[in-house]
Amino acid sequence: MMKTNFHTHTTYCDGRSSARDMAEAAVAGGFDALGFSGHAYTSFDPNYCMSREKTAAYRAEIGALRDEYADRIKILCGIEHDLYSDDLPAGYDFVIGSVHYLFKNGECLPIDESADILRAGVARLYGGDWMRFAEDYFAEAAKLADLPFVDIIGHFDTLVKFNERSVLFDEEAPRYVQAWESALQKIAASGKIVEINSGAVTRGYRTAPYPSARILRRVRQYGLPVVLSCDCHFAPSMAKGWQIAYDFARQCGYDDAALAAYAKIVLDKKRAE
Repeated sequence: MMKTNFHTHTTYCDGRSSARDMAEAAVAGGFDALGFSGHAYTSFDPNYCMSREKTAAYRAEIGALRDEYADRIKILCGIEHDLYSDDLPAGYDFVIGSVHYLFKNGECLPIDESADILRAGVARLYGGDWMRFAEDYFAEAAKLADLPFVDIIGHFDTLVKFNERSVLFDEEAPRYVQAWESALQKIAASGKIVEINSGAVTRGYRTAPYPSARILRRVRQYGLPVVLSCDCHFAPSMAKGWQIAYDFARQCGYDDAALAAYAKIVLDKKRAE
């Protein structure tokens, strides 16, 4: 089985480990490939993302590590581009497209910062209507399908990060299902890759990866490619994160041959300069 991770954050943005420590963890964990994906510059929330200056340093270091580790592991330099990131990505090996915010009534609502911020935001901006919030979120996620530079859809249903045991809303509600189904139909038409993301599990927020088993089985029905992603922010959690994503993929019907073929799509992608 090919062992890859294409979602990795370092101390250049909100990660806890250096790029070199991530590379060492990947080698020690027997990975075949490691893709770095620093958060793209997003001017209205500079605390979690790379500045433009750090972006240049990030690209230089990942390039150097690529050469240094060439005989041990394939290293790729990617980026995680939020729907509202400032700069269009160019020259990366791959691009993850994600939604971390909603804009409502002139206000920015972070989706995955904390349960308290999300709960207060939905109460204030949506009158506590979680289904309207979900509909707005998935409408934004669907826009990623229109971005030609996006290769991978990041944590498709990250709005459930704090919804373990449905403490905030019912994920089986017809309006919720219709919201994600509509977004997924558009993504399916674009043919983009969907990641199976275990980051919320390794960080203690959830017991299962994104997307949910119901959504992932629908992804499989559409025939969309998937990749396993640790969404790793801390080097020691990389191997565990990969295993969680892998086991979940197998439970949802993916075999090793399919997962290896999908990973190869990213590995064989020609870098767009």
